[in-house]
Amino acid sequence: MVWHRDTVISKVIVSDSREHDKNTVATFTTKVFEVLRTMLPQVTAVNIWPDGPSSQFKNKFLFSFINKLQHRFTVSVT
Repeated sequence: MVWHRDTVISKVIVSDSREHDKNTVATFTTKVFEVLRTMLPQVTAVNIWPDGPSSQFKNKFLFSFINKLQHRFTVSVT
C-alpha cells in the first residue's frame, strides 16, 4: 500500500513462493518501488512501515538493501 497526499495505490504481489526470508522481502519491496517510481515519479522520500515480523526488516542485509534502494530509485528511505 502506498499513500501520497491524496493518492492511494494498493497492489498485491502473487507468488508461488512461501518463503518469508530477506531475499523475498527485498524482491517484493523492489517491485513496490518500481510501481512507485512509475506512478509517482515526483516522490523523493519513502517511509517504510512493515506489518510483518520485525526479523524481516531488522538485519544487516536489509539495512544494506535500503541503501541500495535509495541509490537505485533516487529517494530517501526511512
